[in-house]
Amino acid sequence: MSTPEAGGLQTTTANDVKATATFIERLPLQPTDASPITDTIYDSSIETDLFKDVQFLVSEGIALSEVDKADCIRLVLAAREAIAHPNQSGYHVKAAGLTESGEIIIGANDENSICDAYAHGETSVMSQVRAQGEEVRMIGFFKPSEKAEDISINPCGACRDVLEQNAPSDLLIAGGNGKDILVVRQLAEFSRDDFDEISVEEVNLDGIDQAFVALDSAAYGYIPEEKQSELYGVSLIGANELTRARGSFYTNAGYDAIPAGLAAATTFNDTVDPSTPEDLSEIVVVGLGKIPHLLYRDRAALLELDEILRKGGRTIPLPIYLVAVDPETFLPLKAQVTNTEECFPNPFSAGAFGMTEALDRNYKALFDEKI
Repeated sequence: MSTPEAGGLQTTTANDVKATATFIERLPLQPTDASPITDTIYDSSIETDLFKDVQFLVSEGIALSEVDKADCIRLVLAAREAIAHPNQSGYHVKAAGLTESGEIIIGANDENSICDAYAHGETSVMSQVRAQGEEVRMIGFFKPSEKAEDISINPCGACRDVLEQNAPSDLLIAGGNGKDILVVRQLAEFSRDDFDEISVEEVNLDGIDQAFVALDSAAYGYIPEEKQSELYGVSLIGANELTRARGSFYTNAGYDAIPAGLAAATTFNDTVDPSTPEDLSEIVVVGLGKIPHLLYRDRAALLELDEILRKGGRTIPLPIYLVAVDPETFLPLKAQVTNTEECFPNPFSAGAFGMTEALDRNYKALFDEKI
């Protein structure tokens, strides 16, 4: 999560919405004997002094009813009770989800020592919501902080993928830190696919060829046939306009999936010459028969690689070309262009968070060079 700026947000107050969770009548739960609901459900009897005089910072176009405002408060208070285990990041992602039937389910991030977090705050909530056969109506976050302006609600790339596939685009996302300010945004603010159409002749031909090779090399044996059309290949183009690295989807029997963009970034990292700093010029993504939908997890990986390489002096983001190739002839049919920043709105990245030291360390790790 990162701190949203006030720009684009409108202010509204809710003096008539009480701060105690007991004021807001909780809708009745309907657990079954076979699947009792216990620790994942928020206890609405908890008293609190938080949010006594709430100010809402709301994105343009969002109209909150009094019920919505009350639900936002309930969710943030519920998220406050979640217990995170951030063994890597030290960042406590305390989340809560409101289901269509009125239940509030809490979740938090749980991280391993040096590999993937096996649960993010949002995915923890969503897996529980779906396990109960429910739909999510609202997501809330609580961030422990003494600064009123330090309210974080930007989902990471992996969480955006989960929310995009399992929640409506107008899903409300609320965040607070106990300082009487709540930020409310919509899921649609964290996604984008309306990119400019361009001629396929404008795209690097070697990049298209190598991205297609990567697509053709995908380990799709565990991916359902009806989902295989969503696969794509990625090529990273070097300064000499030739493919520098490519990435394919990989998965195994444990469903430890590595998407193509992350694979390409990893390949680049693993094959650099530490004594010779280098940069990339563009990124090409190829899908079969249609413009590929780049997973947000890949958008995050490619943006962060770009931010690291910009430590070498480049100031503009890398362009990303999205290309559809004909399933029969394998020739390019159509193309779109975006860049690493445009395709990942309200970004979740080291650069967006001002983590300059981390980017410097990663650049130095690649090229053994001091900034």
